[in-house]
Amino acid sequence: MAAKYKVAHVNLSRNYGPSERQTELLIAALAKLGISQILICRENSLMLRNLHGVPNVKAIKIHGIGDVRYMGHMQLLRKAEIVHAHEVDGFKWASLHYIFFGVPYVLTVRNKLCLEENLPMRLLYTWSSGVVSVSSPLAKSVKELYDLDSTLINDCCANLTPHKPTVEKIKELFKDRFVIGHIGPLVNRLKGQADLIDAAQILENKIPQIVVLFIGAGDDLALLKDRAAGMPNIKFLGNVKNAVDYIAAMDVFAYPSKDETALGNTPLDVMSQGIPIVATDVGALPDIIKNEKTGLVVPPNNPKALADAIFRIKSESILRNSLVSSAKKEAARHSPEVMASRYVDIYSEAIYKDVI
Repeated sequence: MAAKYKVAHVNLSRNYGPSERQTELLIAALAKLGISQILICRENSLMLRNLHGVPNVKAIKIHGIGDVRYMGHMQLLRKAEIVHAHEVDGFKWASLHYIFFGVPYVLTVRNKLCLEENLPMRLLYTWSSGVVSVSSPLAKSVKELYDLDSTLINDCCANLTPHKPTVEKIKELFKDRFVIGHIGPLVNRLKGQADLIDAAQILENKIPQIVVLFIGAGDDLALLKDRAAGMPNIKFLGNVKNAVDYIAAMDVFAYPSKDETALGNTPLDVMSQGIPIVATDVGALPDIIKNEKTGLVVPPNNPKALADAIFRIKSESILRNSLVSSAKKEAARHSPEVMASRYVDIYSEAIYKDVI
């Protein structure tokens, strides 16, 4: 049954990243429930293009050279019963709209930028009608900084469908190879890709047929290529159009992060495709990747442990099949539909609380 209220989402990011992708996935899932929505974003936001055709979604486009936090309020007025803010500038926009028009707002804490330690931010959180954290570490930080309990709603998978002919072409390209994959921005201090290169070097003798595919771009591309010099089994593919086609062609996915405050949808997309995953025990990853259950978990900054875990997945078929089965079930619990349903409860509670 469709909700009888309208939701206004605020995401004023200049860039497009995991937070914006999750905002899109939520809006699309809420639209399927028949909920009317408004997206407040910058006029050049990629979200506008990606959400084109989603029913019952209108846009308020923020443009100009002024402070975006003060723009668009007169266009929204009280046309929505609840405002949902998805990033730090959106937080400030939502609190101002509450001051101007009394519309309640909820916050989704997606990264450390949302956790400024000052009085205005403390008031912003206090005035909110609901706070959601996308990971356990962020929920802990909200409690420590603002003495507030937040609802834990992890990021969701994207429910992607691989293009089978493309998957077969990729598999044929790497025929008889053991394909280790990694997707993410090439920023080694955060994502730890150098550890995967070192792990591949350790594995060359144990698994001579390995090939490691790095999908993504970033500031550390030159550094990582230099690290992989003399290793023809390391491939840097850059950004690809349909990453899920490459995921479906992998034998194992490696996620050697050093700092993973929020999940994003990549680990869940990997798990939903039935690809076993090896990840580090950092940040949000342990929320969904449970050692020996939904994946293998290793310490960060430890290429040998990473190599050993990958070798186990290669050599222990019973373990591999068990991990894949459990991971698929875990991913299903983090679908866009499940996430949207939980947010409907958050909105309804916030609106009802404001009424009484």
